[in-house]
Amino acid sequence: TSAWEYSVRDTREASKLVAVFDALSFREESGCVNCRMHFGRDAEHIQDPTLLLSAEDYLEIVRRAGLQSTSPGGVYEYFLDRLPSDPRGRGPVEARIQEGPEKWMQHIIEAERIVTDSFHVCVFSILFHKNFIVERNERRGFARIEDLLRTFGLQEQMGAGESTDWAEVDARLRAC
Repeated sequence: TSAWEYSVRDTREASKLVAVFDALSFREESGCVNCRMHFGRDAEHIQDPTLLLSAEDYLEIVRRAGLQSTSPGGVYEYFLDRLPSDPRGRGPVEARIQEGPEKWMQHIIEAERIVTDSFHVCVFSILFHKNFIVERNERRGFARIEDLLRTFGLQEQMGAGESTDWAEVDARLRAC
């Protein structure tokens, strides 16, 4: 998390364990800051491993799955703590896992627009050049999504829209 949530005792114990590692990395810049502040160790900020593959690599995975189209176009909404069947739109993630990763990616590929609070939906929206809007979900933390949007110059609009310069986004991706 971006805010330190651990007791002095937990921090002391973790500090001993951290000392065993030769190198440390975090997907959030705030993790690097916390590591320096609370453990006195430097850490490298790295991108999420899902960004190691290209959109074409993921498209091939979806193609090989041989899935039927999910009604292309329209808006794909994906929220981590909401159940489609729940009128309040809330529920545990475990209760909503219904599709494999190929089908999940297919929804993103075929959508015209995406609304989400999910880091990985943001990643795949960027990879597939999708218009997307991020809804802040403070209960889950927002540091990773903020870092991701900042990396790709998308933080001002909290996502990507019609005027997104995808060539610039792709150049930033290659530089990661």
